[in-house]
Amino acid sequence: MIPHLIVFFLFLAVSSIAIGAQAVCDGSKVFTENVCLGDNVSPDEKALYELVINYRATKGLAAPKLSNALSMLANRHLIDIKNNIKSFSHSWSNCPYDIKDDKTWHCISDAPKRLKTGYSGMGYETLYVTAETKANINLALDKWKGSSLHNSIITNQGMFKDLIWDELGVSVDGNYAALWFGTPDKVASIGVTYDQVVAGLSNIVTLKQEASTGTATKWQGTSADKKIKMEISGTKSDISETKMAVTAKLEADGQLSSQSYQVLSTLLKNVFPAWTDRDTWLQTSLKAIGANNSAERTKVIGKNLIEIRYGAGGSIVLQIVPQTAKRAIAID
Repeated sequence: MIPHLIVFFLFLAVSSIAIGAQAVCDGSKVFTENVCLGDNVSPDEKALYELVINYRATKGLAAPKLSNALSMLANRHLIDIKNNIKSFSHSWSNCPYDIKDDKTWHCISDAPKRLKTGYSGMGYETLYVTAETKANINLALDKWKGSSLHNSIITNQGMFKDLIWDELGVSVDGNYAALWFGTPDKVASIGVTYDQVVAGLSNIVTLKQEASTGTATKWQGTSADKKIKMEISGTKSDISETKMAVTAKLEADGQLSSQSYQVLSTLLKNVFPAWTDRDTWLQTSLKAIGANNSAERTKVIGKNLIEIRYGAGGSIVLQIVPQTAKRAIAID
């Protein structure tokens, strides 16, 4: 009888250690603890995963792998929402997200790396909340299916059609549920070299290397009169993972100087030499923005998105972004 008691007490001791190892992650602990309560995939969460992949199967779509890393991320975000943010939001308490500000979109896409989950790609989230005390996973999926945006994330449609979901994380916590889709972090190449991009511009804008991560370098510079600012990212041999941007201040009459126009036109020519009506598009876009400062013009060339708009302080902002890199981050 005694050996059985010893085994039983040992089991209790081991169980207590395992439970104790899962911290109650209040405040900033959600970002620092190795293991938080709820990080492991529960049966309810596994069932939600099965619902999602079965729904994708009806569309002829492959099943992403159930991801422990992204499930941990989903759990941490729900903890952060409930304990720290205290509102239904894609923001993190240490990284506010605003769909209108593309400088904040990384708060979602870079979250797997920022929280050191072990998943090296980018993440995209769908959230669900109910007034009931516990989220019903069937109703959660129905709600996502009824939203054109969230359904497009789940089924790789619309702006998400070129992305590959290779892993999927799930979390259900009280009246909240979350899905985190992961896509491999592949650099989108724009297909031109640094020297091609700056040809004919170096005599106007002096570019200097500002930062390098080993896989990418950033160059920034201004014109002598400080009216033109330029930023390029990539490597000497391949300008990629780009946000290529030019900001040109308008003259007192609200027009671009001939030099500023030359920079915008030359950049488009250097990057997209086969685009024959680029100057017509540029002139038409500038005219539209001049008539309405809230106007914005976009153009898709291959897999790259070109945007031009009115900027702060009376300026024109032109940027070139790999289409998949930018469009997939705009989650509301």
